[in-house]
Amino acid sequence: MGIREMARVRSLMLEGNVDGLVEVLSDESRPSPERRYAAAALGDLHVKPAIGPLVAVLDDTRVCEAAIQALVAIGDPVAAAPLAEFFTSADDRVLRKTAERALHRLYKKNPAGVRSVLEDYERNRGRRGE
Repeated sequence: MGIREMARVRSLMLEGNVDGLVEVLSDESRPSPERRYAAAALGDLHVKPAIGPLVAVLDDTRVCEAAIQALVAIGDPVAAAPLAEFFTSADDRVLRKTAERALHRLYKKNPAGVRSVLEDYERNRGRRGE
């Protein structure tokens, strides 16, 4: 990522332009470092509307680690279910470990909330398997 792109993403962050950051994150034609920086910026802003777009890029190995870290930074327990799903489905051992650590950190922030979300996730997962 060049200085120009980095400055653009930083400017979006400083403006609190969540839509602009989500656009950068979601645009697969952009360089991976720029998208990772946008994910980190969304985490730094702690904005709950960014959870959906961050979850949407978990299947993209070029940005998923930054998205996981951003989800933890936002700290909303609702992110526990997609992180648990990612943990159970990821093929990459390192990414699975990253998701496991993220779930632990999220749990430490809000044990009751994460426990509730994961209980719902497990109940729904059990219904899908029937």
